[in-house]
Amino acid sequence: MNASWFPAEYKVVRELSDRGDRGTFAALSSRSGKQVVLKAIDEEGSAPDTVFAFQRSHELMRSVDLPFVPKVSPIRREGNVLFFESELCPGLPFGQGAVKGHNGRTRLLAELFLALQKLHSVGEFHGNLKPGNVLFDAGEARLTLLDLGFWGHRVATGGLAGRDSLFVPPEVMATGLADVRSDFYGFGLLAFELLTGLEVDTESLALLTATDRATAKKWLEA
Repeated sequence: MNASWFPAEYKVVRELSDRGDRGTFAALSSRSGKQVVLKAIDEEGSAPDTVFAFQRSHELMRSVDLPFVPKVSPIRREGNVLFFESELCPGLPFGQGAVKGHNGRTRLLAELFLALQKLHSVGEFHGNLKPGNVLFDAGEARLTLLDLGFWGHRVATGGLAGRDSLFVPPEVMATGLADVRSDFYGFGLLAFELLTGLEVDTESLALLTATDRATAKKWLEA
């Protein structure tokens, strides 16, 4: 997605992600004079499930008042593009921040677990936990959850590929239906990466989710 649709009040600083039919941009707002994040989707060029997911994520982020959820503006339209403004949060993707030592890593996991617990206590769940959707700023000790509820209860699994698909529970990939339990699957894989320093791939995922004793024994002895 290019930035040709941008309203005049914003100046593009850099592209944060591009998925063809949708994109995320850092931009300078002339109204506030601050850098913000613009999340956008091409309504005509996107599958209905993806547009629904975009709108649901925005609705959830607007309705949940929690310190680790970025504040967002109402959705606006520019031609075929739907977009909204979000605060630009500091931090690096989960596991890439300056978190040193076993104690530091376990404290970070505890912070993420408590954040999910608070989210679940208000009857919601993230639904799309992966390293890029969890930011941690070591300087401010601030944890931020991005794309909150993007997939919601329905997951457009056909649009998932690469590492993103590895963080989706097998039953969700099979049925397209997610719930609060999906967050624990993603949390477990994030914990694996943070504590081992290894990236989840198809082989390690097969070993982590093994149910037969032989495969589990191979994993424990590795």
